[in-house]
Amino acid sequence: MKDVRDRLLKMPLFKGCSDYDADSLLSEVQHRIVDKKADSRIAYAHSEVTEVIILISGRVHTTMTHPGKDGVDIDHFTGPRILAKVITFAKDNHLPCTITADSECKILFLERESFFDWLIFHHEVLRNYLTILSNRGKTLTKYIHAFALESLKERILNYLKEEGCIDNVAHLSRIFGVARPSVSRVLSALKKEGVIERNYEGLILKKQL
Repeated sequence: MKDVRDRLLKMPLFKGCSDYDADSLLSEVQHRIVDKKADSRIAYAHSEVTEVIILISGRVHTTMTHPGKDGVDIDHFTGPRILAKVITFAKDNHLPCTITADSECKILFLERESFFDWLIFHHEVLRNYLTILSNRGKTLTKYIHAFALESLKERILNYLKEEGCIDNVAHLSRIFGVARPSVSRVLSALKKEGVIERNYEGLILKKQL
């Protein structure tokens, strides 16, 4: 349990907090700790979220699926991190995507109402939680803008500016939800334009745009 406590203290949720706050969470809030193997499902799309889900250790990815189509990878997360935080307390709290373990993971599930009652008496943690929600909302707004208004070329360039390199074209095509040949064509065009180049890590920006 000490290992879980120490991992919790590394999270933005406990920024500026003491060991007491993490110990208090584990002693006062109803919870369960589950170990997951690589490639196992942590939560399924459309399932109701009735617990706060915290990835204590390991790496996961989220996938959104549509009938008759391949799944689209939405994001990758490394613990410690809160998962599905935007919808946990929503009126419609059904998960929009499936969460899958990329590696062995340790997951902390906190009973939602018990966690809410605990937050009321831990103001600094509550403030951190609201900041985390606000930041995630801003990130999701940026994603929507990219999908709705930007061309594939613009999305690839913005991805390179933020992530640094592209080392897997198939993975990138799943993230963008477009066919791999379409991504490859844009990458080829960018290489011909002298905008990107390949190094030992993968494809990178050749010059600052």
